[in-house]
Amino acid sequence: MAEHQLPLYVPETVAKARGELLSALQGADNPAAWMGFMETVTRLLPEILSSGRPSTDSIARSIIGQLGFKSWQTMIEAPAELGGLAWNFSAWKAWRRAWATVQAYPWLRSQALTSSEINTLANDLKRLDKPFPGSFEALQEILQAKAAATEQKRSDTLTEAQRAATEARQSLAEMGGKLDAVTEQLRLEREANGGLSSEAGRLQGEVAALRSELDTLRSTPGPAPAKLTRFQHFCAFLFGG
Repeated sequence: MAEHQLPLYVPETVAKARGELLSALQGADNPAAWMGFMETVTRLLPEILSSGRPSTDSIARSIIGQLGFKSWQTMIEAPAELGGLAWNFSAWKAWRRAWATVQAYPWLRSQALTSSEINTLANDLKRLDKPFPGSFEALQEILQAKAAATEQKRSDTLTEAQRAATEARQSLAEMGGKLDAVTEQLRLEREANGGLSSEAGRLQGEVAALRSELDTLRSTPGPAPAKLTRFQHFCAFLFGG
């Protein structure tokens, strides 16, 4: 990208508009404050949010061109001392996607949601083949239904884990009892034959095998806890659960 220099003369209205953009951007660190920046862009640079690429002429007539930039991306990425916003174009694209959703569903404007949360919600609802809710109440219904399904799945998983644990305890008890019985047989065989018989050797091998199997059973880990999906994390964010 070629070096950019501020024009020798920048109209006061252009400098003021650029100042508004910079101020709104710097204040957009808090959740939902990014929407204020997008409203400023919508008001000052409507051509940037229109469908398709802005024409060269529209860019030249906008504050972008009057500040000496050839494109919105160049202005976003240019240092502040050169009239740019010293920002990140990837972040802008994420904000623009989220803002399109806010414009389609204006009730989102009053919610303290970041652009990432809105994009995540839109993506997950699309993946679940569900329409985007038309109100906060409709969103609550969706999330509560999802939370109920998740809780049921967690309950079923817990029940299965408890069943598996019961079976494991039974297996350990049975294996321990069998080991005790074979160990006692080995002791009696050794007492009767001085520990030299082939039967004693067979029993000794069986004891070793049973101990190894018992150790394996004891060291087998239980079922791993299920990981939360991005949608479930969003439920936790929204409802504090």
